[in-house]
Amino acid sequence: MGGPFLSYSQQQSLDERVVYIRENLTAKWQELENDMYQLRDLAEKEGTEQQKADSYNFLGSLHFRKSAIDSAIFYYQKAADINKKLNNESALAKNLLNIGMAYRNLGEYEKTIELSLEAARVFDQIKDYKGMAIVQNMIGSVYFYQDRIEEAIPAMEKYVEYSRLSGDTMELASAHQNLGSILTAAGEYEQATANLNLAYDIFEKKGNILGMANNAINVGTIYLEQEDFVSAESYFMKAYNISGSMDNPRLALEVNTNLAITYLNADLNQQTFPYSQKVLEISKQVSDKYFEMRALNNQSQAHYNLANYKLAFDLKSESNLLSQELINEENLQKIAELEADYENEKKENQIAALEADRELKELVIQKNRVLQAGLGISLVLLVVFGTLWQSRRNAKQREELEKVKVRLKEEQLEAVISSQEIERKRFAEDLHDGFGQLISALKLNIARLDANNPKPITSEDRQVMFDNSINILTEMYGEVRNIAFNLMPTVLVKEGIVSAVEHLAEHFNSSGKVFFQVHAYEVDEKLSDLKEISLYRIVQEILNNIVKYADASQVDVQLVRHDGQLVVTIEDNGQGFDLQKIAQNDGNGWKNIHSRLNLIKAEIEIDSYPNSKGSTYTINVPLLPQAEQVIVA
Repeated sequence: MGGPFLSYSQQQSLDERVVYIRENLTAKWQELENDMYQLRDLAEKEGTEQQKADSYNFLGSLHFRKSAIDSAIFYYQKAADINKKLNNESALAKNLLNIGMAYRNLGEYEKTIELSLEAARVFDQIKDYKGMAIVQNMIGSVYFYQDRIEEAIPAMEKYVEYSRLSGDTMELASAHQNLGSILTAAGEYEQATANLNLAYDIFEKKGNILGMANNAINVGTIYLEQEDFVSAESYFMKAYNISGSMDNPRLALEVNTNLAITYLNADLNQQTFPYSQKVLEISKQVSDKYFEMRALNNQSQAHYNLANYKLAFDLKSESNLLSQELINEENLQKIAELEADYENEKKENQIAALEADRELKELVIQKNRVLQAGLGISLVLLVVFGTLWQSRRNAKQREELEKVKVRLKEEQLEAVISSQEIERKRFAEDLHDGFGQLISALKLNIARLDANNPKPITSEDRQVMFDNSINILTEMYGEVRNIAFNLMPTVLVKEGIVSAVEHLAEHFNSSGKVFFQVHAYEVDEKLSDLKEISLYRIVQEILNNIVKYADASQVDVQLVRHDGQLVVTIEDNGQGFDLQKIAQNDGNGWKNIHSRLNLIKAEIEIDSYPNSKGSTYTINVPLLPQAEQVIVA
């Protein structure tokens, strides 16, 4: 990478260049690419070992942002090797965290945990509370990716604790926000709301109005999920008032959309229109077709509820056109990665301030020890009695919670066993009905070739029997492939959910009765085995039901990755149905769908009515808890 540095003077020292890149890396990393490579070349020729390590770390961050993960690991590891030789423990720990983050992006979660714990040991030795906080955030996010929510919660609680010790109030706000998100996923809405409100208060004190608005939206979403529409409206209005003072179209779209959905769910259809209309105006100004589609859907539903069926149909048709455009577009704006910028001087000052504060408190405690002795004894007794009472209360709550968990597990197990029995029965029927007849026919052909057969066989008869046998074997091979496909498609294991659904559509299309189309957008990587298998079985069950009962001629399946979740939409042009009757049905198909949805913490929405033309199924599968951070040493 030849040529002079473009961003700063050639006369600057290597240390000055390191400082310049560190200060500008977050905002200008693309512009600084040539500068980083030249810094590496100069450091390798005439620089110190520390300058070499810094240049390698910068290149690791550059490749991480470019999604060249293998190259990022290579440079991060070179920086770590040098920092280890130099006994630069703080920089080494940050290198280890960055390597762990890269492995997390590759889905190698065990390696991520291993490196995070190694970094934690170093941070603990040097009392770097902010570093320890970010380690716990990393571990908690990995557990979340693995659907290990019960383990993610204590990790995020430690993230809060260490952020508080670090004295970094903005880190503390992020910690409460992340813990709130994890608790929301766990269904612990009360604790989630408390943490999100704490984050809101910190953002408010710091004048971070964007943070305030986002947390208000998160709390409003929790109340909306619980169908507490009054509280949801209150929090969304907080965010609405904040958004009015900001030039942030994305925030305005999010707030107005949530208000429209709240009024729609509360059956206040007329109040839906001003906010959905605002979303339409803003989305057209900024060319955001996704929110424009959502606004059209909300208006369509509101008009349908008001019996304006013609207008509802027109709006729904316009929304479907936008949905198709979204699938075919290749360049949607990606969510920017969040970055945490470490400053060693600031960290040391914070720790020194904490130590001075502890010493001052110790002097005050020693001076007033005699006066506080009586109060201390009273507090101890109060704590003892309070702890005993709380312990009994917690034990009772745990007992109730265990009963609920056992009941839910029994229901899920019953649904799984029932599903397995149905599969075994179908498998046996396929073998008996298909293979039984084919084997009998093949046996008759072979028996006629018996040398003891009293009836003579001509060469022409022998050729006919040979051709018939070949045809029978071909049919048997087809039966084997069909049975194997129904048990577990190999394409799902090897290539993932998108290829498996496309293969399933081809399988249905071969019958010539219904035409299936599959479109996917931004679904570039495999999901966990649990999510892929569960989601595939859900889609398979829905498509089977459409073929059996809907009398449809066309089915569209769309898979879209958006805002940390995978959205699967299935639309058919067949006969609609009564959702209440389906929910009350004792059949296993619907139970199996809900059991698999619960396993992957997904949700389903169904838009269908008796005697209507067409049905829409929307499945939302959560993927990520938050954007990733990159640590700049």
